[in-house]
Amino acid sequence: MSKKITPIPYTLLIKIFEADGFSIVRRKGDHIIMTKRGIKRPLVIKSSPKRVPVTHIRTNMRTAGMSRERYFQLLDKVKMMEFGIKIYGYDPLLSKEEIENFGAKTLSFSFSTGFLFSKKKKCVDVRGMFDEEEAKRKEKDFITKRFSLFQMI
Repeated sequence: MSKKITPIPYTLLIKIFEADGFSIVRRKGDHIIMTKRGIKRPLVIKSSPKRVPVTHIRTNMRTAGMSRERYFQLLDKVKMMEFGIKIYGYDPLLSKEEIENFGAKTLSFSFSTGFLFSKKKKCVDVRGMFDEEEAKRKEKDFITKRFSLFQMI
C-alpha cells in the first residue's frame, strides 16, 4: 500500500524542494517562487493557507519532475533533519549511492562494527525493502569477492 500525500505546512514543502536542489528566487505577496537549473518552469508555493493543499503539492511535484517515491524520501529526510536525527547506514549488498538515496550517510565496515557494538544509545532499523532475487545475486557477488580477497592474503 502506497503512502498518501497529505497537506503539509508550506515551510516544510519549501525545505523538501530545497533538499532537491531548488532555491527561493523571490517572494511576492503570499507566493514563494523557487527555481532549479534545468527545470523550465518555476515552482510557486503559497504561504496562505499555512497548510499547502494536496493539489498544489502534486502540481509542484509534476513541475519539478519529482516522483512520489522521491517526495516521501525527501519528506522523511527533512523531518529527520528538523529533529536533529542523523542517519547512518552500512550494507555490504548496497552501493554508497544506493544507501545515500535513502537519506543516510554511509559508514565503512570497520566503523559500522565499532558503532554498532559501542555502548552509546542508537536505533538500528533493519527493514527489508529490497528485491530478494537481486539481494541474493549481490550477496553471491560479495561473498565471491570477499573469498578471492582472502585467497590473496
